[in-house]
Amino acid sequence: MLSLLLAVGLPARADSGPDWQRDPLLSPLLIQQMVTDAAGLRWVATDEGVYRYDGNDIVPLKTLVRQGPRLRVELVAALAFDRRGCLWIGAESGLLCFDPASGRLLAVPLPLRPDLRPKVNTLLYDPRTDRLWVGYGSGTIAVLAASRPQRPLFPVSRVDAAEFYFTAETGGHGVWLTTDRNVLYHLGPDGAVRRKVPAPAQLLPVPGTHPQRFFSRQGLYVLDSAYRPLAICRWPRLLPELTYCPYVTDSTLDVVAEGRWVHVSGVRGNRPRLSETPVRTEAGQAETRSYALERDPYGVWWRFSRSWRGCYKQRQVRRVVEVLEREGGAATGSARLIARLPDGRLLVSTYQGTLTQAADSPTAPLRPFLMQQPGQARAHNGVFSSIILDPAGHWAVLADELWGVMRLDLTSGRVTGLIPATTRAPRRATPGPARAYALLRDRAGRLWAGGQTGLYSISPTFDSLRRYADERARWPLHKLDITGLAEDPTHRALWIATTGGLFWLPPDHPDQMRAYGVDAPAGRGLPTDALTCVAAAGPGRTWVGTRDQGLLLIDRDAGVVRQLGVGAGLPSHSVATLLLDRAGDVWAGTYAGLVRYVPNSGRLSVFAEAEGLQDPELNRRSAFADADGALWFGGVGGLYRVQPERAAALAPSRPPRLLLTALSTPAGAFEAIQHLAASPSQRLVLPAGPLAFIELRMALTDFFAPALARYAYRLHRTGEARPTAWLHTPRRLVLRGLAPGNYEVEIRAETGVGQQATNHLRIPLHVEARWWQWPWLWALLAVALVALGYGAYWLRLRRVLQEAHRRAELAANLHDEVGALLTRVTMLAEVLREHYRPAPDLGSGHFDARGALDRLLHNSRAAVQTMRDVVWGIDSEADSVAALLDRMREHLDQTASAAGLVATFGHAGLPGTVVLSSSARQNLFLIFKEAVTNTARHAQGATEISVHLNQRQGRLVLEVADNGQHPASVAAHPNGMGLRSMAHRAQVLGADLRTGFRADGRPGYCVRLTMN
Repeated sequence: MLSLLLAVGLPARADSGPDWQRDPLLSPLLIQQMVTDAAGLRWVATDEGVYRYDGNDIVPLKTLVRQGPRLRVELVAALAFDRRGCLWIGAESGLLCFDPASGRLLAVPLPLRPDLRPKVNTLLYDPRTDRLWVGYGSGTIAVLAASRPQRPLFPVSRVDAAEFYFTAETGGHGVWLTTDRNVLYHLGPDGAVRRKVPAPAQLLPVPGTHPQRFFSRQGLYVLDSAYRPLAICRWPRLLPELTYCPYVTDSTLDVVAEGRWVHVSGVRGNRPRLSETPVRTEAGQAETRSYALERDPYGVWWRFSRSWRGCYKQRQVRRVVEVLEREGGAATGSARLIARLPDGRLLVSTYQGTLTQAADSPTAPLRPFLMQQPGQARAHNGVFSSIILDPAGHWAVLADELWGVMRLDLTSGRVTGLIPATTRAPRRATPGPARAYALLRDRAGRLWAGGQTGLYSISPTFDSLRRYADERARWPLHKLDITGLAEDPTHRALWIATTGGLFWLPPDHPDQMRAYGVDAPAGRGLPTDALTCVAAAGPGRTWVGTRDQGLLLIDRDAGVVRQLGVGAGLPSHSVATLLLDRAGDVWAGTYAGLVRYVPNSGRLSVFAEAEGLQDPELNRRSAFADADGALWFGGVGGLYRVQPERAAALAPSRPPRLLLTALSTPAGAFEAIQHLAASPSQRLVLPAGPLAFIELRMALTDFFAPALARYAYRLHRTGEARPTAWLHTPRRLVLRGLAPGNYEVEIRAETGVGQQATNHLRIPLHVEARWWQWPWLWALLAVALVALGYGAYWLRLRRVLQEAHRRAELAANLHDEVGALLTRVTMLAEVLREHYRPAPDLGSGHFDARGALDRLLHNSRAAVQTMRDVVWGIDSEADSVAALLDRMREHLDQTASAAGLVATFGHAGLPGTVVLSSSARQNLFLIFKEAVTNTARHAQGATEISVHLNQRQGRLVLEVADNGQHPASVAAHPNGMGLRSMAHRAQVLGADLRTGFRADGRPGYCVRLTMN
């Protein structure tokens, strides 16, 4: 069984396109038909239902349906899109209509006899009339209006065939129907059979031809006036049996069968041309199976079989990467060194041997090049990575990663190792590197070699070498592997890539060497020390490949000025080789593909299997720029030749579109059925919560190499300036941890070869706030806090006022009532004492009335004084420093004058308006009173007492000092009753109390109280 397709344009020949690539996602499916919607996504009919395919994921239709009947797992034979974008599905259970915009699925009833199954075999949508032609059951035909499919427009028709296909009539609104019984039917616009045309073989109508042409295994036919098939031309050989695919129209026909691609052009004219091209795909039955052939709107050809699983794809472009083979068509093997010999031959070193190519043809097969060491019978097979040629064409120096620096006789193929140069001090003679990696001839003609033990200079005669700066035992390059050498001709210096960083070395001035690395000073730091290759990029600049950080552009003075990693589009973070073409573009071989980077525009292209590489892994230091501008690269898959000017040809004629294919949230995932190719009408919402996120899944309508597509985004918050920097992202972009507000997510994409998508996605996003992030909640909370504080202030003020009122009332009552009573008692005691006349002596046992009156008078006066202190302590009008100072001054004057002491009272700088609580004021006064009393009682010979109440560093400090001699008991027992009382009151105040002899050395005693 063979399949036919009508396609646009000529297919590639054997030298104009890559081999067929197996699609890993579609190959496990048994595909019946594929169609492309208006957005650019592929819809696939299989034996298990319908799938949507975006190049990265296949999504079952049942996950996209939001409303309608439940889908069955069944064979779907036909698909068709109408002008509204609805998908018509022909399945075993009947006809279905799916609207991707709303997610609604509708089952469309078809008239059918009870004894027949409603299996739909074929569909044809005619956009001119908005009619859907349905072939179902056993030879039943219905014509429906796509906008109103509830019932057929006309009575159903029948044909004598089990399976058939439709082709729209070019000159009218009817259709041609071809069957598997060598019979043609012509149906009118009402679906009625107008003509039945017997045919000598199966004839397949060619859409878009007028008069109608028919294609068969024998040739191209047309109908004469009597509706009899008339051959326009016959094919040179009988083609295999054909199966018709009715969903593409043009004037060219393409057939794939038995390992051949048959192309027929000019089917509208009288001289159609037939050509055949071998189809290169996987070995086995895939070469002989029957395949349907179809090309999507983006230039990708698809090949699949209705009877066998497997799907292949190919893009019709000119080859950019050409693969060279050995004689007999064998692979070259993993290639390393590539060079052009003086006689024009190409020299290639592989792990399987050294090869050469004739100078007269760049596509000629490679032949063995014999290299042999003296005294050895077998060929020398080193791992060569670099070469320096003798201009005369006699000698060459090779960097051998197994044997060191080798000398090659280009005439005889003899290989010898270079010996160290002799010196006056033999002990300084250093052997050559055990492994050599890089060679260089600078513009001054000096030869350099780099390897496992540092940098070496090679003699002009290619027969000896000497380690550079060998007399310097601590020279840093001696202990490093040199992996690459390049020249900075402007500064007459070398760029040296090593396993320990990058070095810039002027050979004539070694003391001016500069080192760049992880531990280098500011301005010379690198993200890694593991360097693999180097290529000079201009005066004072060089490109450097790394083992784990991608590609670096380094300036001699500024350090790293550009870095390209996996996030910027590199397929691997390991760069194996570097090369600059004539235009200054950078070509980097990685372990996952070949990269072309244009520094001026920032465009980056990745070439892999889809562009011709047999294996995406490129080898270390395996690159060569030919004199004609061609670039050569070696990899695990062999030797490749690249034409840089052909790189632009890799982009398809129709640029791809960027689509949003799915959304995911913590609550669940759902497919974005309405593809957001433009700004969506509804804003996406990111809910509040620590685990909230939104995952956006994108896709490009570039199905040939979807894994190489690159995506970037930038996030713009409403009201802020739009950012200019793009952030690279994988195909799945996850947004989380955003501040509440409104945003716009802008996304762009490009294909692996650097072609930009025709559109950017601009997605509005609203990030909800958590309840504690609501602005109005904070406003209410602020108002509540202000009201609460204001209420607390008034409550406290009210309590203070009430307390002050009670204290004032209590003080007044004590003063007026108790104070007056004590005053009267005192006055009565004084009157009694003054009028007392002692009685005659009545003996020693008689009561001493005079002494009792004296004690009564003394106690009554003391009670009056204590009463005054109590009243003063609770009086709210005395809660100030001024009242305390007056009280202290009054008590000090009374006590000092009674004790004969000269009193000094100081309070400089202490504002009298400072408010003190009653407790603090009373305890402070009582400590002062106790200290003054102690001085009056216990200070022997004291003549002075000084009291100072000051404010120092925000603290209130009280000092009471005298100049007397205190009894030894006071010093020996500092915890007397009076001192314990002061200590207790200081603890109540939270103050620091210190007592003892004066610290200034003067005689006397001092009490210091410090209040915080």
